[in-house]
Amino acid sequence: MPQKRYTVYQIVAKLRKADVELGKGTKMPEVCKLLGVTEQTCCRWRQKYGGMQPEMCALARQRPPAGGARRVHARIPGDWSWSFV
Repeated sequence: MPQKRYTVYQIVAKLRKADVELGKGTKMPEVCKLLGVTEQTCCRWRQKYGGMQPEMCALARQRPPAGGARRVHARIPGDWSWSFV
C-alpha cells in the first residue's frame, strides 16, 4: 500500500474536524477511522500541529535560513592553533 503524505493544511483541517467530532462525544478510535488515519498518527499530529490555526500553516512550512549559524570562526587573539570552519 502506498504511503500517503498530507500537507500541513490538510492535517490542520483534519485535526479541526477531529475536535468537532470529539466535542460531539465520539470516541477517539472512531474519530481516527473517520479521518482515515491511525490513532498513533492522530496523536503525533496533535502534538505537532495541535491548536494551529489555518493562517499559521504558512509559518510552519518555512525553513530556517541555510548556512546562517553553521559557520563559526572562533579565534582567540593570542592562540592561532584552532578554528572551526
